[in-house]
Amino acid sequence: MADSYLHRGYLFVMTGQYEQAENDFSRGIELEPISTDGYINRGNIRRDMRKYSLAEEDYTAALHIDPKDPVPYLNRSSLYRVLGRLEEATGDIDKVLELNPKSINGYINRGLILRDRMMLDEAL
Repeated sequence: MADSYLHRGYLFVMTGQYEQAENDFSRGIELEPISTDGYINRGNIRRDMRKYSLAEEDYTAALHIDPKDPVPYLNRSSLYRVLGRLEEATGDIDKVLELNPKSINGYINRGLILRDRMMLDEAL
């Protein structure tokens, strides 16, 4: 049943209906609170809606469920970068690359963070 809400939430995202998507992701989490997908997707929507503290809470909740999943670290790192919290962004992106050394998105985001920190030699 939780999957039905998550799938409908994806459809709402694709049609730009973010509040409905957020509601469906929340309902999916209520039905299956140990699913990282619900938290990650709701976090993404909340980030897009500029509900930054709620997005951070969702990514962190996903990490409490599965600390070996690099996706919440990647998404939270991107959020921290947007917020200018570059030290925290660096810590999360380092964790992404520790968990998945072949993560292309991890390296791209690491370069962006290093650029933002004016560490241009390391960014190359």
